[in-house]
Amino acid sequence: MRSRPQRSHSMEANSVVNDMQVNHLIAQETGLQRLRAMYALGPDWMFVQEDTRTITTIFYRSVVLGFLISSIQAAQSESKINKNMSASQAVMKMGVCSLDDGLVFVARPQQGDVRLSGPLSNRGAGGETQTRTDLRADSLSTVLWMSTLRYLSQSIAAYRNESSVWEYAVSGAVAMAAARFGKSPKAVATGVLGGAAIGTVGGMLICSILSSAGASQEQRTLNRIRQQLQQQHENSRAPLVQLHARRTQASAPAVQSLCPHGTKPTLNDKPCLLQGCQLAEYIFHKDPS
Repeated sequence: MRSRPQRSHSMEANSVVNDMQVNHLIAQETGLQRLRAMYALGPDWMFVQEDTRTITTIFYRSVVLGFLISSIQAAQSESKINKNMSASQAVMKMGVCSLDDGLVFVARPQQGDVRLSGPLSNRGAGGETQTRTDLRADSLSTVLWMSTLRYLSQSIAAYRNESSVWEYAVSGAVAMAAARFGKSPKAVATGVLGGAAIGTVGGMLICSILSSAGASQEQRTLNRIRQQLQQQHENSRAPLVQLHARRTQASAPAVQSLCPHGTKPTLNDKPCLLQGCQLAEYIFHKDPS
């Protein structure tokens, strides 16, 4: 009856020691070490941390979704331009006949040949080349926006070891600035302010969800360090477990041979039990070498 409270007390002591070890390692770990651990690659060239793999999966899916949305928007814009095209522009689009020194000749009905200034890449009133250029630009901006928004926010949180609204606000502002790269300064400034506002609102929602789910940056770091300590403890115990298994396997035939009644002697077989205990004590307490 007294052994149970002592056992629970020892388990609580071990738990306190483990928590102390985890907190000590977290206090010693720097921000750069957390960043290196976050982007560490395994032998298969995949991220070691589960969080980084999840972020990368979300990033890939977001890029594909953004490319599909950009393609749909470009197709709708092209259809709208073709629908609003005048009759003369339609004739110009279909009447390209030759080119001279990068200039395009367009045949108009009842007006003869008219030479238009402009390179070959700009031919056609439909703007197919311009549409492809806009599509590539939109895809590139989507990649920059999503990569900045996902990886920058998580990198700041890992470096600070804290989940807060600020990293999402900063990431939103930088992401919108990257998405509007090459545009007017006014458009870039508007995008930065809008991205900061959206990041602040979204960050408040995300932080509340992470806190309620127990998946904040602090908790993820705590789980990672605890898992590392557990793995180190298991690796250190592996040789002892193997040695114990070899000793048990070696002593089993000897103990069984001492007992004439089989592997489970009864209480009446006192000589058998005594000899078995002496043999087991000799085997398990002798020098392993």
